[in-house]
Amino acid sequence: MTPPPNLDLFAGIPVADYAAALSWYKRLLGSEPSFFPNDREAVWELAPHRYVSIVPRPKHAGHAMHLSFVDDLDALVAQIADRGLSPFERETYSNGVCKITSCDPDGNEIGLGDAPLEPTQGCGGGRSGRHLHQAACVSNLRPFILYPPTTSQSWYNYSMFTLEQLNKIHDRLGTMEGFSQYVRALQALGVEKYDSYLADGHSEFFGKDGHKVVSPSVHDTLPIRDGSDSEKAQEHLDLHNQGKTSYLEMSKGLADSGVEKWTVDTNTMTFAWYDKQGNELLMEEVDSN
Repeated sequence: MTPPPNLDLFAGIPVADYAAALSWYKRLLGSEPSFFPNDREAVWELAPHRYVSIVPRPKHAGHAMHLSFVDDLDALVAQIADRGLSPFERETYSNGVCKITSCDPDGNEIGLGDAPLEPTQGCGGGRSGRHLHQAACVSNLRPFILYPPTTSQSWYNYSMFTLEQLNKIHDRLGTMEGFSQYVRALQALGVEKYDSYLADGHSEFFGKDGHKVVSPSVHDTLPIRDGSDSEKAQEHLDLHNQGKTSYLEMSKGLADSGVEKWTVDTNTMTFAWYDKQGNELLMEEVDSN
């Protein structure tokens, strides 16, 4: 199908927390919104007649998937990282097409792609003076172009994450089944790592420039065994993953196994369990859970 002339395309993204989403997309796109149709919607123009917007629709938040092809993927990704966001996944397909995938605080998937000069070339080559490889996109559709800002344009400030934002993400995604998406949403919010302590269930979340948020305790204090037993700890984790124990029962079992805390690193996408001496007892990749 040939697109009709004078077509304006709006790609809507449903979000649960408008303020958090607004901050995140400012960092991703490198600018303030192009305009606000109303007090609850923000719109960015990615290229002439091509727009992306965020709209508060909590029941649908986290279900959007958008992909834009850009002129210089590596340069754009580096600028986005300088603004406090890091891509979560990088894929290179057999035809040389590269894709970077990020998730906003609600779990909406935002992809950026680049096609090579030749099918065998790697990422980041740029597309000037060539066509997209035939498998990279639907023919006859002009790809979106994200215009990265110059240094002088990266003037805005973004707020650091808050306990309220962390709680909203936990309420929506804080289950074993949604753990991977939960960690990705935390990373999108700016959390670089967090520690959860078995003694009382409180967590400490760390971001850039020493930013730290501490959540309150969630249960009575549990005694932590002085020695540690990694095999016993693994047994309690397995029981919980199988749905045979509650969170508190798992916590008691881990505490009795000598586990003081677990640490989730959103940069390496790993989580590990430590005893009171700081010894690593177990470690897994987030996506393997």
